[in-house]
Amino acid sequence: RGFRKAWEENREIDWECVLAFCYGLISTLGFWKQSLEGGENNYIDIMISEIADLVTEGTRDDSRAFSPDNLPMAEDILMTVLARVAPGQERSDDLVFDTLNSAKGRLLTALINYSLRVARIGPVNAPTRWVQRIKAEFTRRLDRSIEPDLQFSLTLGRYLSNLYYLDSQWIETNVNLIFPTENEEHWQATMEGYLLGGRVYSRIYDLMRKNNHYEKAVGAKFLNKEVRKRLLHHLCIGYLLEKESITDESSPFRKCIDRWNTEDIGELISFFWSQREFLLVKDSSGEQGNQLELAIRQRARILDFWRLVYKILGAKVDYSEGEQKVVSDLIRLSCYLEAIDAETLDWLKFSAAYVEKNYNSRFFIEYLLRLCDPNPHEVGAVYLEMLNAATPVFVRNNIKSIVTKLYEGGEAAGANRICNIYGNRGVEFLRDIYEQHNPKGA
Repeated sequence: RGFRKAWEENREIDWECVLAFCYGLISTLGFWKQSLEGGENNYIDIMISEIADLVTEGTRDDSRAFSPDNLPMAEDILMTVLARVAPGQERSDDLVFDTLNSAKGRLLTALINYSLRVARIGPVNAPTRWVQRIKAEFTRRLDRSIEPDLQFSLTLGRYLSNLYYLDSQWIETNVNLIFPTENEEHWQATMEGYLLGGRVYSRIYDLMRKNNHYEKAVGAKFLNKEVRKRLLHHLCIGYLLEKESITDESSPFRKCIDRWNTEDIGELISFFWSQREFLLVKDSSGEQGNQLELAIRQRARILDFWRLVYKILGAKVDYSEGEQKVVSDLIRLSCYLEAIDAETLDWLKFSAAYVEKNYNSRFFIEYLLRLCDPNPHEVGAVYLEMLNAATPVFVRNNIKSIVTKLYEGGEAAGANRICNIYGNRGVEFLRDIYEQHNPKGA
């Protein structure tokens, strides 16, 4: 631990001596017999974890890595330990935490970081960048009768994109061994690692979709709720990248909607709404122009999603609490409207009646203000519909601006009704605007 801490603090250490010491330690029979009772105090686990973390620290950053001359020794250490390290315990509710904090999990992470380091300093155009010895061992362990530890499966998923960089053909050839559908426990562990592992890569998404792993995941019940959330995010990205079709009932994205789990629908809405900073692009020059074209198509796809959810809700008579929140959350997608037509007017009025079921009035008012210039009459109608269910008083400056724009846009009747409703409910902040446009004696 002292060596690792020194390296983290940018102090130099003699890596040749340190690695030789580590190798000597794990090569003695006495080391593997030296154990204290109790999981957290297990001497062997602690030492393996520290050795693995030390190698990880010395390989993950090319600007501060130990000399390539020391790589063979590091590899011998890791492979020697891998052959003898004890498997993890039975699965808990948090396999990710267990893996990140176990000797086996940290060792597997060190092996991958080591392999990436070797790949980065090796030939660029090699068909495989993966160290053959480590690749062969990982391949052997794809047989879960040989490697029954769920931590191995989770690590494969967690580092799938890194392994794809090391050897894309290995991933493509073995994808259904990496994600063994006939072994639910290991499939879920690998899928959990994959979904929680970070960004979505197009080629890997295509591979996973082609082999029906997203489709299987839609119907799976994961112990970790965050896994489900990340699955929905993956499918949203696939949908926005035009890999999924909302009209194709076999699409994993469409299947998520058809299952009609209101928590899932709410998460899809939330993800689409979270992309507004990227999708509301204005600059059409150069590279931004290509981005704008894609953003326009993606905004249209989000509106297609809204249309389908509205249609499903419209076929219902009564709404559950979860469905009422979905209706309310759909309001957030109005940030993608450039104008209000007859169809979207129905959508907005429908959601306006449930605006405060999930505390969305603040956002709704902000987006209605933007739509006032092209559609003052429609905005007035939607606002009055909202007032039938709520009396929003936050973002008062935006409310004042909406009412002012209604007066200026020839919608005095609607503006007067809004002002009077607020006044009758004891909320007076629109009085000055009302009196300005309704002078006494006029």
